[in-house]
Amino acid sequence: MTFADTLVRRDDLGRRRALGMSRNALIAFIVVRTAVAAVGGAALGMIAGSVILGALATAPPPDFVAAVGLLAVIAALAASVPPALAAAYTDPVRVLRTP
Repeated sequence: MTFADTLVRRDDLGRRRALGMSRNALIAFIVVRTAVAAVGGAALGMIAGSVILGALATAPPPDFVAAVGLLAVIAALAASVPPALAAAYTDPVRVLRTP
């Protein structure tokens, strides 16, 4: 998902690099954007899952729910690093060149 977002926004990311954003700042920008979405999605999933399973009287323990949410966020952050590196080391002039 992050790779697709990076490809779709490649002009914007290239423009940021061309205007002086450092590679490290661009990597952090992409990872933080992913973190915000991942934390929101994990929280929503944990709440919805707990409510639905609580209504069925089969709710898992809260520490298990929290661990699954944390693992989901960690997986999303780990998956966002390769696309962020690819975006950071792409030549901004090549990206901004009109076809």
